[in-house]
Order: sequence, then C-alpha cells, then structure tokens
Amino acid sequence: MVAVLERALGVLVMGIVLLDVFLTVLYARIGTGLIAERAAHLTWMVFRRAADAAGTHRGAVLSFCGPVILLLYVLLWAVGLTLGAGLIIHPGLGIGVQAGNGPTPTGVFTALYAGGSSMAIVGASDFKPTTDAYRLVYLVNSLIGMSVTSLVLTYVMQVYGALR
Repeated sequence: MVAVLERALGVLVMGIVLLDVFLTVLYARIGTGLIAERAAHLTWMVFRRAADAAGTHRGAVLSFCGPVILLLYVLLWAVGLTLGAGLIIHPGLGIGVQAGNGPTPTGVFTALYAGGSSMAIVGASDFKPTTDAYRLVYLVNSLIGMSVTSLVLTYVMQVYGALR
C-alpha cells in the first residue's frame, strides 16, 4: 500500500511540475504558473530588499534578479521532476530496477539518482529497468526529460534575449 501511495505521490509531483512548465513556458500568461510564479515573486521581494540596502548600487542589484529567476525556474523544475521520478522508481529498486553490477541499493538518494538519470536520454545510468512496467517508466521519463529540456532552453533563450 505504501508503494502505491509513493508512486501516486511521484505522479502527482511530476504532474504539477509539468503543468507549471506548460503554464509558464507555453501558455505564458501573467499569474498562471503554479510554482514558478510564486518563486519569481519571492525572489523579486528578496532582491528589492537587497537593492534597498545597496543604496547607490540599487540598479545593479536589481539587474541580477531576472537571470536569477530564470536559473531558479530551471532548478525548481529539474528538482521537481527528479523528485517525482525518484518517488515512482523507489518502490521498484531491487525488483523492477536493478544496479548494473552488484547488489542494488534501495535508499531514497539512490531512487533520486535513478529518477534523475532516467530523465536523460543518453542512458548512462548505473541502473536499468528489468520489468516491462519500469521500462515504460524509463521511456516516459526520457521523453519528459527531452521535452522539458527543449522547452526550457527555448524559453531561457527567448527571455534572456528580452532581458538584454
């Protein structure tokens, strides 16, 4: 039962992150993001306070806010997708997902590593799926990773051009 709940939570986390990427990158309307919008607002508040304390360097401090927000978006989305994938893979460590050599560790950090590396399409992970269900999970994760990477890179290039 715990394994089912853990997988369901992983799907929920990934769904929220993917919806946030969609709303921020593809829909791009002010106030529609779930995570990114709030993170940007919080970051702006921090930078405004830092700029107030900077005195004559206020403009210079504020000029870093946009790039920091872009980096924060990428970090939040990557961590969220890694966490979601790790929660999905964790119950299958040692059963449906095996280490390439030796015994398979079953800890949370191992699951996060396996989840994060399953997002890459290069297949350089120490872990491999051994059941059809986990092969499908790895396939979907790599498609999600490839798609989100392409979307985020395009978004960053567009926004960075506007920031310049």
